[in-house]
Amino acid sequence: MNSLSVKIGSLTFSDFEEVFIRKSMETLSGIAIFNTANFFQQEQKKLDIHFEYSFDAFINNTSVIKGKVEIIKSKFEESKSSVEIGGRDATSILVDCDWDNSVNEWKKQTILSLVNTICGAFGVSVVIDASASGIVSRVIDSFKINEGEKVYQAIKRLCVENTILPLSYGDGKLTLTRVSTSNYADEQLKAGSYKIIKGSSNQSNIDRFNSYTVKGQSKENDFKDTASYLQVYGKATDSVIKDTKRKSIYLSDTELDFGKAVLQAKNIRNLKAGYSRPYVLTVRDWEQSSKKLWKINYIVTVEVPLLRVKKQLLIYQLDFHFTKAEGFTTDIYLIDKNTYTTNDGQIKSEFDA
Repeated sequence: MNSLSVKIGSLTFSDFEEVFIRKSMETLSGIAIFNTANFFQQEQKKLDIHFEYSFDAFINNTSVIKGKVEIIKSKFEESKSSVEIGGRDATSILVDCDWDNSVNEWKKQTILSLVNTICGAFGVSVVIDASASGIVSRVIDSFKINEGEKVYQAIKRLCVENTILPLSYGDGKLTLTRVSTSNYADEQLKAGSYKIIKGSSNQSNIDRFNSYTVKGQSKENDFKDTASYLQVYGKATDSVIKDTKRKSIYLSDTELDFGKAVLQAKNIRNLKAGYSRPYVLTVRDWEQSSKKLWKINYIVTVEVPLLRVKKQLLIYQLDFHFTKAEGFTTDIYLIDKNTYTTNDGQIKSEFDA
């Protein structure tokens, strides 16, 4: 049986009218919003909650959102009163804020050192997943946060160039990981399962191209050779799109070498391709049959003939819902497991030739 509790300061809430929780690989910071009806109707006393109070949301005693109170809405009527309270992961400060520091460029630093320095300025701790432990010690020749660039975008740019994913799992920390290759969901989502309520796919080629080219200024070097003055570029081809006239060009605002330009092009290609072939399944409950909570960055086997899908897909977003009328449901957002990589495998569905 699913259970939800939210601790705010010294108060604990466990009886809700409505709940919405979102975890996503795309937006970094999760959010939880709950509504509890008739909370202060009878006693007519003020609610002892303030902005900046700690906000901890737990599903089945597992922390899913850990941050601060950011949303407070209250209203009353003659026969009913309610309060709506929401909070985001502590990593939300990285999403919201610009870098405002005397140092914005570093030389010869490891990835881990850079991320720790940047996150440390905002009080966010960094966790290294085993899958990324061999990469974070890589030394970066030069890294710069651009003026006006959000902190998370800078971290994401650094990580993407090195095939790392910066994620928030709900513990208030930033986790450096990689796309799941061994984390498989216990449950398979197959047609006929009583847990599947509905499903959809919304596939489109409108924002997908045959080739992607990233251009940028090459890195300066001590020898001032020809490469120092060339505009470097990297190209990646999406063979699923047959029309070779469909081309997309991106101008990088960071220094590049040819290798990084190619990686950026492959990353853009895979993101565009992955998000052009998405699926959404709504299932009963917030947990799998094994009693484990559904999680982002997990691989799940999906077999639904009506959606023409039979493959392993990556869970990139989860929306947990609860209403007293409909109970507990989870919207599971799925994409190709190569989406967040620079792998060259084709990203396609059964609708592709």
